Amino acid sequence: MVFNQPNDRMQIDLVDMQTMADGEWKWILVCQDHLTKFIHLRPLKSKRAIEVAEHVLSIFLVFGAPTVPQSDNGREFCNAIIDSLRETWPELKIVHGRPRHSQSQGSVERANQDIQDMLTAWMMTYNSTEWVKGLQYVASKKNRAIHQGTGRSPYEAVFGTSMMKVGITTAIPSTTVPQMATEEKLQEFLEGINVGSGGPGSPPSSPRPPPPGQPPLGLKLPV
Repeated sequence: MVFNQPNDRMQIDLVDMQTMADGEWKWILVCQDHLTKFIHLRPLKSKRAIEVAEHVLSIFLVFGAPTVPQSDNGREFCNAIIDSLRETWPELKIVHGRPRHSQSQGSVERANQDIQDMLTAWMMTYNSTEWVKGLQYVASKKNRAIHQGTGRSPYEAVFGTSMMKVGITTAIPSTTVPQMATEEKLQEFLEGINVGSGGPGSPPSSPRPPPPGQPPLGLKLPV
């Protein structure tokens, strides 16, 4: 079947992190939308269907449930997740997907390996073995990267904009950001921008001269 809408088909896989266990966390749940390539990452203590379903449900309740979920862990695994979801969400009706061909299989394997590589790089950068803390940063970075297959980032494909808002740093010069500790400071800065073009503290700009044949602003012509 061909699906051309976001969230029609979702890949649900597990990445084995048992050799790099972060305390109780030993697996990574990877949910990827087939069309947009947008991913969701969640840490897992086990690969039991009931635990996986809890995290999948938190994603579905925000982004919606796909028509067809599929998994390389087999139909029994996928069915167990669906059955667990239906216990808490009786209205949910989804069907498990058929196994993918070898080309798609290789693509998912590469994507999962990419996640592991990015997570390893994060741990090296921050000198940490607690990969759970870096998981959402890795997901964010991957979702904002241009995907070769679609020509745009998964973030843009889902939200319609290529730029993810990062607080006030999205619109205010980085040299000014440290001064912004309160909403009052932010308002003062924005008002300063609106007064003249010289930035905060600059004097108001001079009024433009009236067009030819028109009186100065505020001056009435005699009747």
